[in-house]
Amino acid sequence: MSLGGFGTDSALRARQTARNRREAGSPQLPLPAPTGPLWGGTDPDTSRQAAEACLSKIGQRQAEALKLVRDNPGFTAIELGAVAARVDPSGRGPEYWRQRVGRRLAELEAAGLLERHGEASPQGRRACRWWPVREPRS
Repeated sequence: MSLGGFGTDSALRARQTARNRREAGSPQLPLPAPTGPLWGGTDPDTSRQAAEACLSKIGQRQAEALKLVRDNPGFTAIELGAVAARVDPSGRGPEYWRQRVGRRLAELEAAGLLERHGEASPQGRRACRWWPVREPRS
């Protein structure tokens, strides 16, 4: 029985981690693999194919999220999404960017590159504030 997702194939995880580092343009930047499965064991083949297509973009998206937090320390995911939407030439809205950035924040936290502190209430919702780690854990 396959558990599906990203964690079932350690070779795939190793290849993706190396690809993440190359895409970030820095061999020292330890961009992590996704924290959860990208497809389920009972999902159709198309779900696995879609997840594998996303894997090639995750490193770039993690690097984008990390840069956003470094440029805007102490912002919530909602606020980071609003910042990204303002500079996006495609015109995608802040909710698109909040989701795109927000999904990568926990991965970057798990790698020791970000920390979450405090709570804020933008738009009436509780949210944590994200801060870059001065010296990443090794």
